[in-house]
Amino acid sequence: MSTPIPQADCATNNDEIMFDEQQDYIRSLERPSVPASPLGASAFFEVNKDEDQEMQTLESAPETELGFGERFSKEEEARLLSQSNCCRLSGNCLFTSSLFLAALDAYNLALSHCPLYLTVEAATIHNNISAVHLRLQNYAEAVKAASKALDGRPGWSKALYRRAKGREGVGGWTSLQGAYDDYLALLEKGGEGLSEKEKRDLKEKVRWMPGRIDEARERETHEVVGKLKDVSQNPRLIQ
Repeated sequence: MSTPIPQADCATNNDEIMFDEQQDYIRSLERPSVPASPLGASAFFEVNKDEDQEMQTLESAPETELGFGERFSKEEEARLLSQSNCCRLSGNCLFTSSLFLAALDAYNLALSHCPLYLTVEAATIHNNISAVHLRLQNYAEAVKAASKALDGRPGWSKALYRRAKGREGVGGWTSLQGAYDDYLALLEKGGEGLSEKEKRDLKEKVRWMPGRIDEARERETHEVVGKLKDVSQNPRLIQ
């Protein structure tokens, strides 16, 4: 039996929330036999126009014959998607109320109900999970979740930005270089799909991250050289 997800007040705004989920909700209502979520439209905030247009483009793309997981009947798919949407929207409310662990449970439950071949819907949930892990400072998990979101929606700016933030949080030469590459990819797209605050942050990251990468490379190289020197002077360390 699934653990009930507590309901939370959705009135608090938060820059990290998935603004483009209103369109996901509308798309779910357009599917046959999908009941409206009990949370209703009050669970949403302002929608970014670029992301709204992006979702419409994805909706018009033809669905491939091959996908992940079993394909259910239309009725069963609608039922599962309705359950998934309900859990996801509850997760949004919990997130904006700073109940991050509860939000993570809600998003994971939403993912368990979502048919995996519905790649756009699944990607949205994975991206929400990434946002939670960023707030919990679980940076490695944030990277994993954002990468899964990008598997379902390649090039998605929101997921790319969150993966960059996660890689930056992980730190180290390799992760920082990966974060910088993600930031550059976003900059080449003109920050499309990001908020104005995120666009300003993006420009700052691209400006000063090369110096941080150089520092990390020099530090790690120095550590490796030091360890090799210790081994050469004391062969017993190899055992």
